[in-house]
Amino acid sequence: MKTHTLAGLVLVTTLMGCNNDDDSSNVKPKETEITKLNIVTANLWLSLSQNFNHKSAFHRAIEEFKYANADILLLSEASGISARLAEALGMYYWQGDDSHTTTGILSKYPIKSVFNDKPEANYDQSGNIGAVLDVNGRDVVVWANHLDYTHYITYDARGGNGVSWQAHTGCLPISDTAQLDAMNAQSKRPAQTQYMLDKLAPYIADGTPIFIGGDFNEASGLDWTADTANMFDHKGTIYDFSTHKMIREAGLIDSYRALFPNPVSHPGITWPFHIKDSWTQGASYSRECGRTLDDRDRIDYIYHSVNHSDLKLLDASIIGPRPNTYFKGPHGEDDTYQWSDPHSGIMVNTEGTPFYGERDFVSDHLWYKTTYQIETPKDSTATTSLNLNPEFSNISLRNDGSDLAIDFTLSNFQLWQENRTYRLVVSGDSTSSRTNGWQSEVLTSKPNGKMTVIVPPSVLTKLKIEAPLHKGLQLRIKSAIGGWHKQYAVKTISTEEIEKVMTIPS
Repeated sequence: MKTHTLAGLVLVTTLMGCNNDDDSSNVKPKETEITKLNIVTANLWLSLSQNFNHKSAFHRAIEEFKYANADILLLSEASGISARLAEALGMYYWQGDDSHTTTGILSKYPIKSVFNDKPEANYDQSGNIGAVLDVNGRDVVVWANHLDYTHYITYDARGGNGVSWQAHTGCLPISDTAQLDAMNAQSKRPAQTQYMLDKLAPYIADGTPIFIGGDFNEASGLDWTADTANMFDHKGTIYDFSTHKMIREAGLIDSYRALFPNPVSHPGITWPFHIKDSWTQGASYSRECGRTLDDRDRIDYIYHSVNHSDLKLLDASIIGPRPNTYFKGPHGEDDTYQWSDPHSGIMVNTEGTPFYGERDFVSDHLWYKTTYQIETPKDSTATTSLNLNPEFSNISLRNDGSDLAIDFTLSNFQLWQENRTYRLVVSGDSTSSRTNGWQSEVLTSKPNGKMTVIVPPSVLTKLKIEAPLHKGLQLRIKSAIGGWHKQYAVKTISTEEIEKVMTIPS
């Protein structure tokens, strides 16, 4: 799809000499144009299941992504929401085979190939997926991460425990580099990162544009420096966290620090930004530390491949409220911080000041947006997107007495596994993905054709009662996997469409 191109052509000419008789003088210059890419990484907090203030987190997230004019979304905690957002935003999506449960990639550009379409021997890390996109005729690799949250050693460096989430006895911090390295190695993060870097190595080597992002559940050594040693309860620790060190050593660039290298003026904090979401609020911290700890960190990132002349980082911003609006430093130190991070989002005024009310933002993480420009071929041919996801089609509605009958075709279930339980779910479009909805039935065999679901009056009445949250009914295909509820495909049927064939009972 040809979108976000800037006027003007870049002409690249190879000169083979100045002899007019040389055939090379007739070589046509290669014509390119500039494509802008807006990339957003977003943790969706339990698949946008937190409907605060009687408002739909799902619909508010859609508006945020539209406002950000996102071309590519790198999602975490997204097992139950990727397909739903893709339908609402008109984007292609990929969420990996069933060994990958919490990440999603959405793109306005066609997906050429994917990295995680089948289980891999000796791989149990989960947490990250990748795809190759066709961005106006040029291959671009994207990768979404939701790395292991255990052994969260930023707590140990502060006097807490990144395994039990309790305070260390006496609130004693661990600052020894070797000890922190050994503790961090017990998490899956290094293995997950190495898996990603192994997959990306050929693309790094040949100069393909690469963008990786997500919730890394690990702070960066570019933030835990000598200048910040006494900020955010770092307790004097200076430490280069291993996951980010691995990524930088592979040749990838931390976009936020590329634009804003000073972690004092631009801490870039993304979690937690609300005091109620901090995991240092328990009694053990009050007892052992004398107070709660300041566990705010930058743990959501977008990295990109080395800046060539044809790839340029233009802008970056934090989406959502400031991290000191609903989380004040526990001993008043926030008043000394500069807080110069740029913010964007629906509730950010023209001066760049956020005015989000409490819980107006839909996640417990702030989101992160970058804007790039890359050179792409002029007059490229559109690519048909790879689609490994099941699809609803041929939807028709009819009145079946007091029930609503929905006829449809369900096909293209390429990743079906015979030993897994799949359900066809009917719910409101904002109903949490972490349930079986308002009605559900087990799919006893791989679907590939016409089906009918009968929706009783009780379900339709629920749609009417909860009208402020929902814009219609949603058909979903789901499976529960390791505590997550993966949604493979959805189809939303608006309230207006239903009311054309029957009166929704009160």
